[in-house]
Amino acid sequence: MKKHIDKGDYGYAKKYKNRRIIFTMLCFICILADILIGLIMFQSRKTLFTVVACVMALPFAKNLIGYIMVVGFKPLTEKEHETTEKLAAEHGLKFYYDISASDQERMLFYPCVAVVGKSVYGLVQPPKGESISDELRNKARSKNSAHMEHHKKYEKCLEQINEGTSDKANIRIISNINDFAAAIRQTGKASEEGQNDSKKAGRENKKIVQKLLAIGV
Repeated sequence: MKKHIDKGDYGYAKKYKNRRIIFTMLCFICILADILIGLIMFQSRKTLFTVVACVMALPFAKNLIGYIMVVGFKPLTEKEHETTEKLAAEHGLKFYYDISASDQERMLFYPCVAVVGKSVYGLVQPPKGESISDELRNKARSKNSAHMEHHKKYEKCLEQINEGTSDKANIRIISNINDFAAAIRQTGKASEEGQNDSKKAGRENKKIVQKLLAIGV
């Protein structure tokens, strides 16, 4: 099992959240300790310890905000991860996990992202009350306005990877793991049959992945 988890690896979101909460608690303990030491030893808040506590408030706030921004992230379960990894192996692809992207209003989370040629597929959690691995999904419901708006929000945020380039990647958001698999199989097959310049495709793929990993936290 891989011990070192990099950005784009499965488990990165959990690692990031754990680091933020640990640093937040450490900063809080340091602030509390400095204040108490100043009060107990000198019976005053006008000490160097209070200054240190004030300085520590900055990293405390930074880490607390960082944790709050990502606390709602819901990664794939281990079973869902196994399903996507089998799919990736089937087509000789590498999937990227726990990807986040932020705009001016919010931070959005993409449990799994696949880059197949110039196509980018983002697997996201469906609207509340539904499951990403629901095999008995209602196809009619998946095309209603709520779903379309949900997908559009995630698609627009992920379009950051197309900024600064005229060669745009085709982005599609999917909120069901079975639909995700079907899309990858269809695109993967077409890519294998129509690929004439594998080196050029590899360079394009690498650029998309670099931009994908550069956004978010």
